[in-house]
Amino acid sequence: MYSSVESEIGCLREELQEWYDNLPEQFQDGDKGCELQDAISLLEDICFEEMPEELSSIVTIHEGLDGTSRAERAGSASEVLLHVYESCVSFLETQTQDDESIKDFIDELEELPDKIQAVEFPRMF
Repeated sequence: MYSSVESEIGCLREELQEWYDNLPEQFQDGDKGCELQDAISLLEDICFEEMPEELSSIVTIHEGLDGTSRAERAGSASEVLLHVYESCVSFLETQTQDDESIKDFIDELEELPDKIQAVEFPRMF
C-alpha cells in the first residue's frame, strides 16, 4: 500500500504540472497558475523514504485508494498512510530490540498524511 500511495502522489503532481503547462501564458501568470504552482511545489516536497525491509512484510488491510477528484484521491492516500503508520507502530511495539532505522522511518511516515492534507487542489473554474 505504501508504494501505491507514493505512486498516486506522483500521479497527482504530474496531472497538476500538465494542467499548468497547458494553460495559456496569461493564466499561468494569474491566480490559477499560482494555485497550481503552490500545489505542485507542496507535492514535490513530499518525500517517501524507502521502507525498511523488516516492515515490508507488514500487511495492512485497507480498501485501497479511491476517489474521483484530486482532493478525494489525496485524502484516500492520506488515510492509507495512516493505516500503514499504525501497522508499523504496532510492529515496533512487538520488537524486543530497538532499530533506529525503523524508528526514523516511522517518524517520517507520521508526517506524510499531514503534508498531503496541506495541499490545496485548485478547481477547474
